[in-house]
This record gives sequence, C-alpha cells and structure tokens, in this order.
Amino acid sequence: MILGALALALFLITALNYALMSISTLSKRAKAIGVHKCCGADSNKIFGMFVLETVTITLIALLLMGIMWWLFNDTISELTGNPLTEMLNADRAWVIVAVALMMVAVGAVIPGRLFARVPVSQVFRRFSERNNGWKRVLLFIELVGVSFVFAWLCATSLQYRHLRTADKGYDSDLLVQVENMTMDISPEAAYNFIRSHQAVEGIASSYSCPAFGYSGEYIRDDNGNIIFSSRTDDCSPNYVEVMGMTLLAGRAPQQEGEAIVNQEFLRKSGLPENTSPTAGEGLFTNAERGRVRITGIAKDFNIGGFYDEQEPIIMHYIGNPASPFTVRLKQPVNESIKLLNESLSDYMGNDGFWIYQVSELGANGYSSIKSTIFIFSLAIIIIVIITSMGMIGFINDEIQRKSKEIAIRKINGATAREVVELLCSNMLKTAVPAVAIGTLAAWFFQRAWFSQYSTVVSGIGLWYVAIALLLIIVVIAVVALMTQRIAKENPVTSLRNE
Repeated sequence: MILGALALALFLITALNYALMSISTLSKRAKAIGVHKCCGADSNKIFGMFVLETVTITLIALLLMGIMWWLFNDTISELTGNPLTEMLNADRAWVIVAVALMMVAVGAVIPGRLFARVPVSQVFRRFSERNNGWKRVLLFIELVGVSFVFAWLCATSLQYRHLRTADKGYDSDLLVQVENMTMDISPEAAYNFIRSHQAVEGIASSYSCPAFGYSGEYIRDDNGNIIFSSRTDDCSPNYVEVMGMTLLAGRAPQQEGEAIVNQEFLRKSGLPENTSPTAGEGLFTNAERGRVRITGIAKDFNIGGFYDEQEPIIMHYIGNPASPFTVRLKQPVNESIKLLNESLSDYMGNDGFWIYQVSELGANGYSSIKSTIFIFSLAIIIIVIITSMGMIGFINDEIQRKSKEIAIRKINGATAREVVELLCSNMLKTAVPAVAIGTLAAWFFQRAWFSQYSTVVSGIGLWYVAIALLLIIVVIAVVALMTQRIAKENPVTSLRNE
C-alpha cells in the first residue's frame, strides 16, 4: 500500500510536471506553431506533432529505465522482494505498458490541445498566454505530491530514530550474544574463557534475548485454571545485572523453583506493582513447571521490539552455564567486539561460535522501516529535481507574463522588495493550500502505520506542522531568488521588450 501510494505520487508528479513544462514553453513555441499553420497544418496535425514528441520522449525514458533496472538489479530485487525476471513476466508487463500509455495521455493531451489552439496571427506578434489556470492547477498537484512524500519520509525517519533510541529497559549498546556452535568445547569451558577475557565486563546465561522475543507458558491459579499466558526464559543469578535491567524489589533467583518476574506479570496476576516478594510467607505463582517462588520484581523491559504492548515475563533460575551467553563488554564497544571475535576465532575456530550485537538485533526488527526510508529518500530526490524544473518553468513564465505589470509598478514607485513580495504572495496562494493538503494527507494515512507501534515519537503533530512550514519557506526562497533579476531590472527595458 505504501509503495503503491508512492508510485502513484511519482507518476502524477512526473506526468503533470512534463505537461507543466510543455505549457510553460507555449509563449516561445507559439511563433513556430503559427508558421506550421501558415504552411497548411491544421489543429489535428499540430496536436499529433506533440503527441509524437511525447511518445518519443517516453520511449527514451523506458530505454533509460531498462538500463538502470539492469544496473541496479540486485538492489531493486532486495527492496521489492521480487527478482527482475518475475517483475517483467507476461502477467506484470502490462503494468509498464499501462503506465507508459497513461504518461503519454496526460503529458500530451493537455499541452497538445493548448498548442493546437494557437492562432496563425501569432507569427506576427508576441504571444502571451493569459489564462494560466492550467499551469497553476498542475503546479498545485505537484506541490501536493511533494509535500505528501516529504512529510511521510520525515515522519518515518523520526519514528525510526525514536524506535532505535527509545528506552528498552536494558542496556543493549554494550551487550553481545555469543553462541557456542562446537561440540568440542563444553558450555562451562566457553563460559569461563569468555569471562576471563580482557574486553569482557560480565557474562550471564539465558536461553533467549529480549530483542529476539521469548516462548510462552501458561500461568494458572491454585485450581489449575489458566489465568494468562506469560513469556518465559531461564537465566543465571547475575543476568539482570549484566543486562543492565532494574531490579525493583527482592533478589535474583538462586536455586531451582525460584524466578523473577516483571511489573506486567504482577498486573496480570492482579497484584499491586509494589508487592514485596519477601513479605509474609513469600510470593508464589503456578507455572507449567509447578509452584514457583517469586524472589524479585524487575522493571518492565521491551520484548521483541516496540510492536506490541508490554508483555509479562517470568525468568526461572538456571544453575549451569548455557549457550547462548549474554556478554557485557567494556568501552569502546567496537574495539572490544573485535578483540573478543579474534580470541574466539583462535579458541573455537571460525565456525565454532556465533556473535552478534544485541542493539543490532533490535534494529533488524525495524529493517522494513529502514528500507522504506531508503526508497522514500530516492523518491524525494527524484521528485525534488522534477518539481524544481516545473516550478522554475512556471515562475519564469509568470515573470514573463507579468513583466509589463511589474515595469508599470516600478515606474509608479514600487521598490525591488515590493516586486519580490508581489510574486511571492502570488505563489503563496498556490503553495500554502497545496502543502497543507499534502501534509494532512500524509498524517491521515500514517495514523494507521503509527498504530502498530507501542511507542510513537513525541509531538509528532507538531513535526508535521514544522515540515509543512519548511516546505513553504523553501518554495518562497526559490521564488525570491528567481525574481531578483526582474525586480532590479530597468522598467524601460521590460516595456521595450513588449
């Protein structure tokens, strides 16, 4: 759906920009059209000429597309999840043909009809298109598309950064997971080797990792009825400390039949969050392993990414070292990873272990967002280039159309600044509603996308407003820069050119 909306925006912006640029050249090509009509060409002939011109340009564009598709085959296949041969098979080839035909229809029909109506008399006098409504509508649609894609890109980038930096409840930046893949070295030997390494600050055992997610088990009442389903894991007594988690009350499990739980586990059990595991006769729960004593309460930490609401978890005691190991490294982390990796290669062999950063495991869960950002970044670069050409053509045409009015205003005492303000205010009438509609559309469609996450970047609504203001400022800056020459030009020169 996201890529479909982006493709539609790109198509409309490209097609309408081509039409806008063609219409903007009307004043320059009017005399040539008049000459053709003097030589016997009728309106249909003129219209056919511009259709043929558009078809030729479209065919050249398709050829360049094929070359780029071939050059970036691997990247495109990775982003779309489909190989090139599958995208070009008979079942999908009609899409390319349909897009090309629609491009010709939109890019040729609108300017072609305008060019065909140019009278023969334009051979003998300067032509100036008085009705610029078509151009303004086309520019309006382009700016809507630009603001939609740009707002989507910025909001997605902000959310991705927020997900990467949000508090997970544990210190993932200093952690790596090391898995013993060889049968020649026992878990105890591997554990002791890693623990004694100079780059290691601490090591603990568990069967899984918060970034991976956990399996589950049912928690029951005293009658054996299921109360809720909880995530579950086994961990060594120092696991909470090594992970950088917060133990709110009690202690880590020290023997079989003991476990620690998080705050959500207490809430699901119907117990207050400030329940003390050491009060009275102690706190017990009925897990699938039987009756378990809860010795500690850990602060809630993120499990499996910020896609779902906080889940309950119970972590049972594990006595003997078990792979994979959770290893806390010393600073600098990258250097410590390099040293540990080299030592493990010598000790276990290159294929005897597996090491990966916990922070990268979490980032991999948002790889689809990263791909979306990459695609939208490429799209916005293309869109900005296309729209800039269209907007520059529109502004130049407006300057030429208003040259006599500007000259008369300057003769009557208008300053260069007032001339620039006149043209900028004229552009604002198109830019402000277009940017507002595009930004609001991005916000509307992204609400469903944001709803899949349990945490969203704060003040996202204000960010949309800031993005819209930034786009308007950029548009006005472009107009102001392009109108400096006409604003400072001698008005006599403008009137003489008329």
